[in-house]
Amino acid sequence: MAKCLQKDPTTEPLDKTLFMQSLLYTPIEELPDGTHVVNGKIMTVAPRNTIATNAFLRMEAHIKAVRERAGLGEHLGIRFHTEKAEEDLTESMLYPDYGPVNSADADESVTDETQNFILMRLKASHKRRTEGAQFKRVLDERIELDHKSIAARVLQILGCDGSKGILRPQDFDTADYPPEFLTIFGEENLRYYKKVYAIPFSEATEDIRAGRKTNKEALKPVIKALTIILIQNSTHIGVTTSMAQSGIVTTYFPANAVWTDEMGLAHSWSSAWQWSQQPFADIRLWTGAANQTPPQLFNQQISNPFAPSARISPLLLKVSQGFHVHKLNRCARARAPELLEVIRHANKDFTITGFDDRMAEADASVKLVRASNVKNWKVSSALVFLTVQKATCSVDGQHSKYCIETAVVAVNAAIKLAEDVPEEHLKDILLLCSYKAMKELLFDMVDRYKHENRRHGRTGQLNRIIVRSGDEFQGLQADYVIYAHCAESWKSFTWLEPRVNVLLSRAEKGMTFVGDLLQITKEGREPNNLLSFARHCAKERMAVQINGAALLKQGPIRVQDVSKGHLR
Repeated sequence: MAKCLQKDPTTEPLDKTLFMQSLLYTPIEELPDGTHVVNGKIMTVAPRNTIATNAFLRMEAHIKAVRERAGLGEHLGIRFHTEKAEEDLTESMLYPDYGPVNSADADESVTDETQNFILMRLKASHKRRTEGAQFKRVLDERIELDHKSIAARVLQILGCDGSKGILRPQDFDTADYPPEFLTIFGEENLRYYKKVYAIPFSEATEDIRAGRKTNKEALKPVIKALTIILIQNSTHIGVTTSMAQSGIVTTYFPANAVWTDEMGLAHSWSSAWQWSQQPFADIRLWTGAANQTPPQLFNQQISNPFAPSARISPLLLKVSQGFHVHKLNRCARARAPELLEVIRHANKDFTITGFDDRMAEADASVKLVRASNVKNWKVSSALVFLTVQKATCSVDGQHSKYCIETAVVAVNAAIKLAEDVPEEHLKDILLLCSYKAMKELLFDMVDRYKHENRRHGRTGQLNRIIVRSGDEFQGLQADYVIYAHCAESWKSFTWLEPRVNVLLSRAEKGMTFVGDLLQITKEGREPNNLLSFARHCAKERMAVQINGAALLKQGPIRVQDVSKGHLR
């Protein structure tokens, strides 16, 4: 890309590979009207720093309208419009020139006007990327596509499925990526990477063109080296938004976070291919500093990235300390259906694993997003990642399994009470928990609610919520107490029970225990409304354990949607 920017557009022909990149990374809003790709393939252009899958999915929602408006024919090519010229670019312009292309017009050049326009957009995109700007466009339509058909369509569009004579399908069994596309990092960064890590970009390209090695064989050292690069130099990569549909996770993360699949490729330019295997079943979250590496995980992952059994972590999210989840929602919203599709395809719980400072692994099953338990509710990326970030960082593994769903229900109960019950009737609402890690989780969740409400001028009702852990509630008094605990952790904290009971007895309005029992023995049924159930508990003065996942499927239970600044 940097090389392309240095060219004189009036004297040198446009590099075909860079032209393809300009189509993938130029923001949609900045392209002239009528920029489309024909014949049911690429119908529009991907936003900057967005994975290729986004572009191919985006076109599906508008394919009929786009074709009618543009008057597209049946030939494969690009119809490119500028204010001064209109040029049909053949399929040779779509593919990197590292192999034979079945086109009689492979040497066809583009007009100066078109070339000038592309170079101008490349410069603008490069400037925004270096400034760390984030692209905020999201899909409004949910597209029903199988993840394998998505990968197959992407491979076909790029001529990598064998149809164009460039690459054979078997060469992509582990989702190799043409090395020429690594120029998205920019020429300066590439020179640095080549010098420091001695990455054999050119050697791999020559071996592929000469047929001496398959893509997988030629790119293996490149991929291994890039894995280390991405880990140690994550801030060099302008990854801002990752988006996919139907069987693929939808999530959003800041520019200093890096997605890698089991091969160690950057998610921003490999995700369209990695889904040709099977969808992931877990995310590994590491909260160490951005320039550190958890060697136990990465060394094992890098050792044999092409082995079919090398599924240590299909995706890995490395997040720096000080990661503020509410910022993510300024980029995009995450909706429940995409998450549920992941669970449905994976046929197991959506598991999130974290590492604390001692590299101790703790497991936390996020059962609140199981397809069997969730009906008509929505969840935001802030809520999911906020719970994950805190719940997995200092919790003993045997006690962390239910902490997320417990926290969600407890916080929702507190917020519902604060919103629905006037302050004159219910002054203080105490969120009480047994151990410090749960307190951090509850506090952060409530704090995010308060922050978003403050932005929208709604501050009063949530200020009544107080969060305390087991060693901090002596002398406290509250009108209502919500005790967030997990059944398994409860066994280890029996010494708290008498003190908790004393505190709960002081509550004039009532109390609620939030736990993980599947059945509510006292009621003999699941509650339809958490608030009415809480009031019933208060009236009967009884401590009842309820199931978080069961409650979340109830309509009245609200789940945070920070992007809209209110609670659902």
